[in-house]
Amino acid sequence: MANVYEMTGGDAANSIVLDNELIFPNVLTCMALVAINGGQMAGIHVTTLDAERMNEIGAALRAAVGDGARFIAIGPIAPYNLSALGSPDVRALCTAGGIDVRFTFNGNEECFLRPNSGGGWQKLANAVFV
Repeated sequence: MANVYEMTGGDAANSIVLDNELIFPNVLTCMALVAINGGQMAGIHVTTLDAERMNEIGAALRAAVGDGARFIAIGPIAPYNLSALGSPDVRALCTAGGIDVRFTFNGNEECFLRPNSGGGWQKLANAVFV
């Protein structure tokens, strides 16, 4: 299990975390973004300051897990151009801010939310993604 914090210094490649369980604490105006390919999952906590750099962020995530990655984005995603990630397989869920997001991957990905004030994790059904 690894925590994924906001991008630092605008460096997408050095802000990526690889693990089979990723927790994005305190998603306010930012976005939790993961890329999954084969048996690998990588995540990055994208801030609105980096919204114009989605092409670079997508390339860095693909470099981490390989071409053909599918992407999942959760958070207040309106300011982000997800098509710039460079993948035809992007699933997204627009939420209010003030949440923690957790992704697990053990052959199949699972996504969970909870208020950033704490409490139990709520598993998200795949049907909530567009």
